[in-house]
Amino acid sequence: VPLSPSSAAKNQLLNFSPSQPPSIFDYYIISELIGEGSYARVYKGRSRNRHQSVAIKRFEKSKIKSPAALERIRSELSLLSSLRHPNIIEFIELFETRAHIFLIMELAEGGDLQSQVFKTKGLSEAQYLPILSQILSGLLYLEEKKILHRDLKLDNILLSKNKVKIADFGVSVGGIEKKTVLYECIGTPMYLAPEMVSGNGYKGFKSDIWALGVMSYIAVFFCEPFDSSDVKNLAEKIVSDPIRLPKNAQPSPKFLKALMGMLEKDPEKRMGPREVAQTLGFEEVRC
Repeated sequence: VPLSPSSAAKNQLLNFSPSQPPSIFDYYIISELIGEGSYARVYKGRSRNRHQSVAIKRFEKSKIKSPAALERIRSELSLLSSLRHPNIIEFIELFETRAHIFLIMELAEGGDLQSQVFKTKGLSEAQYLPILSQILSGLLYLEEKKILHRDLKLDNILLSKNKVKIADFGVSVGGIEKKTVLYECIGTPMYLAPEMVSGNGYKGFKSDIWALGVMSYIAVFFCEPFDSSDVKNLAEKIVSDPIRLPKNAQPSPKFLKALMGMLEKDPEKRMGPREVAQTLGFEEVRC
C-alpha cells in the first residue's frame, strides 16, 4: 500500500529503503503540469481505483541540498497531514522513491484566485466577500491549530466548485502561541507585514491578517497597495507609507473599515479574523 500520513515513513522522509511500497504509478495516472516552484512541480492526476482527480506535488530529491529545505518539506507534510477543514486543501497520502517525493492532495478544479482576479481585472465586493468569509474561516481554524501560514496570497487561494481552499504550507510553522515571537522574514515580499520586514520580530497570527488585507486590496482594486520593483524600497514603503486607495475606488464603508483594520501597521491594533468578520456583517465565522 502507499505510505499514509500516519506511517512511520513520515518521520523518515528522504531516507529510502529497499522495502518501499509499490510505485505511485500503480495507484495514480499523472497528466498535465499545473504548477511549479523551487523544489517541486504540481501535476493533475487521477486515482486508478476510484477515478478521483487529485493534485500530485512532486519533489526532486536532487534539488533538495540544504537541511533547511529538507526541514521545510518535512514541516509541510506534518502540517498538512494534521489538517481537516473545508477551507484547507486536503492532504491524501505520500509516496517516496529514490529520486522523488510525491504528495497526493485534493485537486481544486477552479484554479487559483490570482488567475480569477486577473481574468476579470478585479472582483466586485459582492464577488469577493463570500471568498473572504471562507478564508477567514480557514484562518480561524489554523489559529486554533496554532499554525501560522506565512505565505497567504492570491495564488495560494484555490477555488473548488463553491469552496475556497487555503493551500501551500511550504513556509508555514506550527506550535505558535499568541505570544510566540519569530524573527525569520519569509514569504512573498508584497504580502509581508511591517513587523516582519522591520526585523524586530513578529508574534502571534496578525501577520497572516496583514497578508489577507493585501490580498483583499489587490482582489477588489486590481492594483497593489505598495508599488516597487526593489525589495528594499518595497519594505520601506510597507513600514512607512500610509495606505492610499486608488483613484475612483468606491468601497463600501464596511469593506473600507475591514480593509484598514487588516492593513493596520501596528499588529497590536490590527483586527483579528473575528473582528474582520463582524465588521463585514458576516454570520458568525466558525473554524
